[in-house]
Amino acid sequence: MVKKIIIAAVFLLSLAGSVGITFIPAAKPPKPESFTIPTDQSVICAPGRGETTILALGQDQIKVGALGATATDAGSLVNLEKQTKAKVLSSSKRFVAGSFVKDKSYGWADCVTPRTNAVLQLANPKDSDLILLNPDESETSVDLTLLGPTGEIESSGSRGFGLSPKTSRVVAISKIVPDNRPIGVLVSATAGRVGVVGRSWDTKYGDFANTSFAGKELIIPGIPSGAKTTKLIVTNPGVRRATIDVAALGGQRMALADAQGIGIKPGHTTEIDLSKGVAEEALALLVESDLPVIASAITKADGDYALVRAVEPYLNGGLVAPAGGSFSVTNPNKKELLATVAIDSAGGGLKTEKITIGAGETWVTKPAAEKGVVTYKLISSLPTVAAVSVLNKEGGYIVPMQSLVNPVATKTKISYDSQQH
Repeated sequence: MVKKIIIAAVFLLSLAGSVGITFIPAAKPPKPESFTIPTDQSVICAPGRGETTILALGQDQIKVGALGATATDAGSLVNLEKQTKAKVLSSSKRFVAGSFVKDKSYGWADCVTPRTNAVLQLANPKDSDLILLNPDESETSVDLTLLGPTGEIESSGSRGFGLSPKTSRVVAISKIVPDNRPIGVLVSATAGRVGVVGRSWDTKYGDFANTSFAGKELIIPGIPSGAKTTKLIVTNPGVRRATIDVAALGGQRMALADAQGIGIKPGHTTEIDLSKGVAEEALALLVESDLPVIASAITKADGDYALVRAVEPYLNGGLVAPAGGSFSVTNPNKKELLATVAIDSAGGGLKTEKITIGAGETWVTKPAAEKGVVTYKLISSLPTVAAVSVLNKEGGYIVPMQSLVNPVATKTKISYDSQQH
């Protein structure tokens, strides 16, 4: 019996020319104050294994409340320390939010929007669990499909997880998988919606696993310079073999010799070691495939590791993170881009910089602030990606910037059902 996974894909548009965006001349880069942010949104922030700090940056009041509780205004910059339970955040305008954990290691989780389907990848499933969150007034039931290095992991323990209204539940992936090799996880709410976050935690390392999407052209931002180990995790959720090529976008675009023409079997997850090609400079990874795939990168220095997913490029982005680390912006286009970056911290104040980034290159800066919270805003003439990266002896995490308006590219919609042959 083989589980057949059907991908209904509207994949990423070409970054170089098909997005329909006109290049802005060098004389007048846009100003950070010109954000136009439509639509309401609501997200759920999951707790870590230990006390969690929830951070959010918006353009209007952000309401915060526990699952099932009344929400209250928390301002446009949210910094909630010592949180142990899931929180629901909402605003009349787009905002960015995430959860930071500093315990035996560091971790960062994007706050998530509940959906009927989701995908994510776990680098160390034997040390991992999933948090399932139901923010709705009705019950929901969740099925998991686990795709490992030898195909689908068949288990009766991956189906029928029920959640009552306004509740959360932890699923021990460690008890389902046979070994600790990376896997892809397809999440399906058979009734209602679900928010999902993965957690991998050991005594010395750990991180969150954030939900992602499938596409033919995927960009993974924030790989820091000095990483001793960098590995790419690729999951093929389709029914045909996919072939991928990987390039590094750092000082220039460079095809990685050990990651060209690699085949990914249908329903399989493959780990590719890129350490030899990416250890010297800050960069983003570009994964190009003939069929939609899911991709994340795991990067490590001396102890803790950071797990970062692919992101969609944007023109207007925002990010809020603890002070520390480096901030990088990558140009995945075939043309030079112009951007305005605004970095604001309690210790360093507001600093605005106009930057030019060549095609396939990455620009890096290190904010002066060492304590507190730092906010980042970016407006670019072409679609771009950015991230804050921390990778040292104390711990590692990567915080991708998120769009503050509707994304430039369209996420791949994933649905799947089982058919027996």
